[in-house]
Amino acid sequence: MGALFHLQKRCQKHKFTNVITRVGKGTDPNIPTCVLDIAFMIGTYHHLDKPVELIRNIIPALKEDGVLVIVENDPEKSGWTSHTKPKNILIEQVDQAGYKLIK
Repeated sequence: MGALFHLQKRCQKHKFTNVITRVGKGTDPNIPTCVLDIAFMIGTYHHLDKPVELIRNIIPALKEDGVLVIVENDPEKSGWTSHTKPKNILIEQVDQAGYKLIK
């Protein structure tokens, strides 16, 4: 929880009141219904054991016009073979979870 604590402290320091942090478990993101404008994951997706189930379970937490943003290194562009998720697999899994790809 070190990273979440650090994020909370930065938000307090800069007086951001529209950021919530939650610790989920497995496929449960532990986020209330219809509260998120944006669900943002950076450098995280490749660590998920059941990514399709988890991101599917984020959908109820998103507001009607809410978005899920996933930022991952592309192994084809970065040259990294670990800590990445190939773009085609990521797009396929996001589709399986019920999202519409915007960009």
